[in-house]
Amino acid sequence: MVLENITKDQPAFYEELFGPVFSMFRFHDDMEAIELANCTNYGLSGSIFTQDNALAKRKALMLEVGNVFINEIVASDPAIPCGGVKDSGFGRECFKDGLHETMNRKAIVFGK
Repeated sequence: MVLENITKDQPAFYEELFGPVFSMFRFHDDMEAIELANCTNYGLSGSIFTQDNALAKRKALMLEVGNVFINEIVASDPAIPCGGVKDSGFGRECFKDGLHETMNRKAIVFGK
C-alpha cells in the first residue's frame, strides 16, 4: 500500500507504520526532506539514496534515527548495533552493544 498526500492532521503522518506500507511525501529540497523525516516521535532507521557520499554523510548526521543506511534499504546486521531513538526504543541490539544489553554487569569498588 502506498500512502501519498498525507497531511499533518492525519494519524498516518505521525504513526510508526510497519508492514507493506510506504508513505510518500513531496519536498522542495534536501533540508525540507530532513525536517520532514525528523518531524515525528519515532526514529528507528532511515535510508538516503544519492551518488554524493559526502552529502549523504552530512545529511545522515542530521537525521534523528538510530541507524542510517546509505544507498541501502533498512536492514538488520549482527555486525552493527541496531536500535532507535525517541519513542522507537531504548538501547541497542546486535554487536557488542547488544551483548551488553543482555548482561548483568557488576561494579566492585574498594574504599581507600
